[in-house]
Amino acid sequence: NMFTLDLGLCDWRLRKLQTRKLVEGGDYVLEEDRHGADGGDDDVSCTARVPGEVHMDLLHAGIIQNPYEQENELKYRWIALSDWEYSTTFSLPHVVVDGDDVSPSCPSVVLHCEGLDTVAEVYLNDKQIGTSQNMFTDNYFIIRDSTTSSSNKEESNNNDNNDNIVKEAGNTLRIIFRAPGPYCKEEAKKTSLRDPIMGISAWYPSQKFP
Repeated sequence: NMFTLDLGLCDWRLRKLQTRKLVEGGDYVLEEDRHGADGGDDDVSCTARVPGEVHMDLLHAGIIQNPYEQENELKYRWIALSDWEYSTTFSLPHVVVDGDDVSPSCPSVVLHCEGLDTVAEVYLNDKQIGTSQNMFTDNYFIIRDSTTSSSNKEESNNNDNNDNIVKEAGNTLRIIFRAPGPYCKEEAKKTSLRDPIMGISAWYPSQKFP
């Protein structure tokens, strides 16, 4: 038997974690949290839709204007330089969880994400259960799988020892999306590949450095 819970039907929240700015030379530095509604001082947090997208959630919440109008794309480039968190809470029925233990009748519990765009960390009840760096692949994060040997578990992209972190009520799922530019720059330092950020002037031709 299989039980499926569509987490897209849950209530989701979007929250900005931190923002970086691009300085001369192509480096990123953390920026003071000053990006609220159209650059105000308010914290950036709103309801969200899943599946969805950060710009559209901010637009629906009235935090930004249409990013495709006039020069709004440049005005809102801080969005792409920020880390974002999607979060929700959910409960599971007795067929899946019996109290704080996974029900014996449901030996496998898997979180299936059909597409995480792109650099993402997934946390369930404050424990990291996996990561993703590819929008074009489905992710299956094993919460519990008593039918799989420990050697096979180690070959997955999940963190180990996820058993019994899921509970009947009050489960909190957080997905943190890292700003792609800073991430790519840090990854490029680990290889001999060309720094992808060297072409930033082509992305933002009107970039003005402080």
